Amino acid sequence: MLQVARCLRGCLLFVVATTLFSCGRSGGPKPHDPKPTIPVYGEVYIDGQPAWHVQVDLTPKGGPDASNPTSSYGESGQDGRFAIMTYSTSDGAPPGEYILTFQWYDRTKQPQAIRAAAEGETGDQLDGMYADPNNSRYTITIDADATEVDVGRIHLKTQQRG
Repeated sequence: MLQVARCLRGCLLFVVATTLFSCGRSGGPKPHDPKPTIPVYGEVYIDGQPAWHVQVDLTPKGGPDASNPTSSYGESGQDGRFAIMTYSTSDGAPPGEYILTFQWYDRTKQPQAIRAAAEGETGDQLDGMYADPNNSRYTITIDADATEVDVGRIHLKTQQRG
């Protein structure tokens, strides 16, 4: 009896998932048309060391495109290197001018980070010093005719920047 219940539950989940997926792909209007992207990459160092798990966000300087908004971001690896994605891994960002922001998370403390978020804390080890696009001094321009953009090595500090 238990096996039959498990089988029925699995079949029900499959039918619901298939139905939801096929409804979203029914040939109707797409939520947006993908924009062309240019690969963007770089490195993040904190206090002179490669920084792992730094979230790098690109915010359009003039605000989001109201008719076809995108979200471009990346996360640094153990060596501090990051690659920006918009639609798929490392595809880059659409051409334009962007403000870069940074947040640094300790992924080894995931349960604590979840509790902190529930209490309204961000878990950002940089205490939000580089998280506000209105206060960021890091910008990039992605030209439409570029084949790639290397933002170079970005140096951040855990202490108040000067």
